[in-house]
Amino acid sequence: MEQGNQWERVVAERGISIRAVHQDSFRGDSAELGAARWLASLGGRIRTVPVLPTPMALVDEHIALVPLDPEDATRGALELNGCEAVAALRTIFEHFWVTATPWDEPAQRDREGLSPRERDLLRLLASGFTDESMCRKLGISLRTVRRAVADLMARLGAHSRFEAGVQAVRCGWL
Repeated sequence: MEQGNQWERVVAERGISIRAVHQDSFRGDSAELGAARWLASLGGRIRTVPVLPTPMALVDEHIALVPLDPEDATRGALELNGCEAVAALRTIFEHFWVTATPWDEPAQRDREGLSPRERDLLRLLASGFTDESMCRKLGISLRTVRRAVADLMARLGAHSRFEAGVQAVRCGWL
């Protein structure tokens, strides 16, 4: 994080805009939120989505940063500079950017009262994912997954995961 902060400061001081999309789980990490506040004070913009295929950052329209290992960001990042891969990543990034929620706003709920994370959790649940695989996919703790699944099941009046899936379809949640 320290290296990232140094890089972000240099970039921001040069007047280059920084936009970043993180997973919603970012909102529960006090160190990450502190870094977001600091970046925002430099003019950076951050948004969050429930699920990302891989973290990335775009600097202006010519540089992309992607982790060497999406499972372990501490292993470093790859900087892509002005190539076709940056254009492809920019298209992916823009898709997520327009659907993301600014980091300092609460996640919006849909007409059924579901947050984006709950909607994704239901999809994963219906697809047969285990609690452990859901927590890895969503970037949240196992305890959070179990609590959210229990909450969804209670809201659906379901006593099993299978019944939750049936009720979610009946309610139009899936």
